[in-house]
This record gives sequence, structure tokens and C-alpha cells, in this order.
Amino acid sequence: MIDGKDVTKTKYEAAWELIAGGLLQGRNLESPGIMAEEGDYSHFARFLILGKPWPAHLPAPTSRNLSKPGAMTNLSMILYESLAFADSEKTIGLQLADIVTSAFRRAMMGRCQIHGYYNLGMLMRRVEKDPYEFHLFSSKPETVRPVLAEYDKPHMIIKSRVRMAGT
Repeated sequence: MIDGKDVTKTKYEAAWELIAGGLLQGRNLESPGIMAEEGDYSHFARFLILGKPWPAHLPAPTSRNLSKPGAMTNLSMILYESLAFADSEKTIGLQLADIVTSAFRRAMMGRCQIHGYYNLGMLMRRVEKDPYEFHLFSSKPETVRPVLAEYDKPHMIIKSRVRMAGT
């Protein structure tokens, strides 16, 4: 579910819908998702493609041997089967996502006191590395690079509260 910005789909939302599948597929080819051995993924079974050869139009994965059986995830089915642009005013899940995202952004920008973001990490899970990645964008000239020092304190506090998946 995506927070729609207007009654009808905006140009940006239509473009996102067109490119999201390819972006997710590319990311999944570079770094496939993993599943915990003790997990029950029976609800996910309908999204798996089992016993079929690797599609010729996709680059061969480096993470698995194509001569051995494996599963592929039908990302298109996951993404588009129930994709909806909804009004956050009427959707509690989108409201909660907005609150968490806003608190995280405000913490990183130094516009939120520690008690406003101290427990954000408890809402996140990680499998290996960091639970999120920083991607800095700047409208300033190339000579002026963004500095991460201002993000260090909230980043370390939030990260310290993140639990490993399955624990």
C-alpha cells in the first residue's frame, strides 16, 4: 500500500509503478533475500516458482548453482497483485508508517530529541549488516559533500536498539 498524493495517480506514482518491479528484481538478483531455517513460510509459498529453469533473459545468479534445484520469488506477483495507492487519512498502517518515517527523518536532521527516536530501532529487524542504509543526496555543487557527523548520535542509538531477525 502506497500513500497516494491525489485522488488520481500522479505522474510520479505511475512512473514508480512502472519501474519498481525492475528495480526490485535487480536488487534481488544482486542480493537475494534469505529465510531463517526455523521460519514458517507456508503463507509465502504461492509467490515461489519451484522446479523451473532460470529465465534466459535474466543474468545468472552468483549466489546459487543453477544445476541444483532452487526457488525463485515471483516479485511481480508480490508487488502488483494487491498494489494500491490509498489515502493515509483512512489507512492506519500508512499513518503509522508516516509517523515512524517522520520520526526517523527528524532524528537524522537533528530536529527531534532523543526520547522521540530512542525506541525506533525496536521497530526494525536486521539479518546481517545495518537495518538501513544511508544514501545522501545534495543539491549543492560537487565540491560540497554532505557530512555524516550530524547523523552519528541518532544513527548509533537507533542502530543499537535493532534486534536480529529471529531473536
